[in-house]
Amino acid sequence: MRLNSLQIRNNYLYAYDANQQKVSVHSLYPLANKKTVLLVGNRSKYPALKKAFPEINNLYVRNNHTYLAGFMLNPISHKYKPWQNVEFKELFYLLNKTGNISTKKILDFNVTWTLVGIIFDNIKVFFRASNDSHF
Repeated sequence: MRLNSLQIRNNYLYAYDANQQKVSVHSLYPLANKKTVLLVGNRSKYPALKKAFPEINNLYVRNNHTYLAGFMLNPISHKYKPWQNVEFKELFYLLNKTGNISTKKILDFNVTWTLVGIIFDNIKVFFRASNDSHF
């Protein structure tokens, strides 16, 4: 799951809300809300996550109704141009059925992103003529 998304596992629909850091679990037959799981309430117990962005970057529901959560760390260097690729590290932890982290870090990945959103903020710089003071 990435940001706000849906997954179906074993006749349950899991709706992840990244802004509120929660998962709403619904049964499919009949369609009804079963529970809401608040995620990573015990995050402060994991020092490696202090440098991570507040939201969970990737969330996967496992067949046993537990979760695999990926936390993206802030890049070490902020000395890059908006159109360059930026290296991030993503740490993955298992979460139990109640949404708390239940293990030490199980794996990490290096991820490369191009910060396209920043390009849009600076697009006037690229398309403005050098003598054009109005855009």
